[in-house]
Amino acid sequence: KDHKLIRSGIYKLVRHPAYTGSILISFGIAIALSSFLGLVLTIFVGLPAKMYRIHKEELILEAEFGAEYRKYAEEVKSLIPLVY
Repeated sequence: KDHKLIRSGIYKLVRHPAYTGSILISFGIAIALSSFLGLVLTIFVGLPAKMYRIHKEELILEAEFGAEYRKYAEEVKSLIPLVY
């Protein structure tokens, strides 16, 4: 009930740092293991799954914080600082 929108620390750079990290880890593991299948699965299964989840979370956060979250979303990228 008394949730607060955090905009400090890593959240100044990206809105979903845990997803950024898990995507990077998935790519890193696939590359480290020289796994073409792992790379394909990351791109065609992992990324769409994360994007779907981010979309759902954004809806919840917007419902919870309203204009404050919309402003934050305009100022801070979702996954990659300064890009996306």
